[in-house]
Parts: sequence; structure tokens; C-alpha cells
Amino acid sequence: MKYLNPNELPAARNDLRNAWDEGGGSDIVVQGRALALFHARVRKDFRILDIGCGNGFFAEQLRRDDFWEVFGYDAGDYATNERKKYFREFKVGNINFEMLPWPDDFFDAVSAWQVIEHLENPHHFIREVNRVLKPGGIFFLSTPNIFNIFNRLIFLKSGDMPRWQEKNDHIALFPKGVFKKTVLKYFNIIEKGFCKGEFPYGFFRKFRFPENEWFGKSIYYVLRKK
Repeated sequence: MKYLNPNELPAARNDLRNAWDEGGGSDIVVQGRALALFHARVRKDFRILDIGCGNGFFAEQLRRDDFWEVFGYDAGDYATNERKKYFREFKVGNINFEMLPWPDDFFDAVSAWQVIEHLENPHHFIREVNRVLKPGGIFFLSTPNIFNIFNRLIFLKSGDMPRWQEKNDHIALFPKGVFKKTVLKYFNIIEKGFCKGEFPYGFFRKFRFPENEWFGKSIYYVLRKK
């Protein structure tokens, strides 16, 4: 997925909304948490699909750690020529409406770091991940954490959330009940965690906060296909 540069976004409507820094990519990948999750669950000979692979940074991390069967899929060709060599195969397509260009039960693991919130049709995406994963395959999923205190306070104030405001490209979100009815229809949770604890406003920016539901910037799941 191509990420927006926050400097290119129109000014937010108030200081609190403007406080949340979208950044240039996924914290869970940049900080190495995604790679650590893979080492704990994925064998080196597994066939891996990275959906929304962006500039290929995660594929490079995987290949440098001897994961050789890495496939990539995104809405556009954002990877540099240097990083394209880290993919066994790379495809461009629209996961909102199109089938993934691989057969049923093809992959041992699928990752989608900070992708689902961008999708017009996330339910089709979930079904396609389920289709291409082998029985018992692992699905790594992360998304902005809608449950943190910052989002809750802004929603109380304005009926909006800073990472789903009108001027950015986040359009899908999953409260707990919706997550259970959709994602957990096909998958079981084997691990859940949060990344980058913070309260990104004013005086509170200088403090470190725990990586939990109340302060985590992102939430991630490690899921197993039923």
C-alpha cells in the first residue's frame, strides 16, 4: 500500500486531529516487530504473500533473514528496482474486487501490515486471504488501533477519529463485534498485541506510554486459518 506523506495532506480541522502523525509506513515493520513475529511462527521454507507490500521494505527484511519464498501484491508498483529482486513473484491488482492471482491453498503465511483500513471492500479481502491460505496457515494483520484513549476522546468530542478523517485515505475500521463477525469467521487468534504506545498531543508527547489497548498506535493479530 502506498502511504501518504503527512506534509502533503491538507491541514486538519483542529489541533488534536493534526497531532496524530501518520508517518511514512508501518511502525510494526520499521521497528522490526513484524519480522520477529515471523521468526516465531513461520518456517524458512514457507511460501509467503505480503499484501500491500509497498516499497518492498518488509520483503527485504525477510529475504535478508533467509525467507526465500516471498511473493508480493499491491495496488501499484511502488517497489524500487533494487527491492524487486527480493520477491519470488510480484503482482499488481485491486484486492477490493479482484481475486488474488494465485490458486486456493497456495500460501503458508500471508501478511497485511496497515492495509485493511485503506480498503473499500475489506470483506472481499478477508475472504481472498482465507482462500489462498493453506489449512492451518498463518495470517498476520495490523491496523490502526481504534480503541486507544486518543481516538475515544476525539470521537466523543467530534464524532470523528483522527486516523479516519475526511482528508486521509483510511475508510474501513473494525470494532470488536465486527471483527468477530468477519475476520474471526475464518480465523482464530493465536496472538494479539499493540505497537508504539503514545498519547500524541501537546505536553503528553514527551512521555512513553505502554503498548496496550489504551495507548497503542497500532494493533496487530496473528491468526490461524480454521
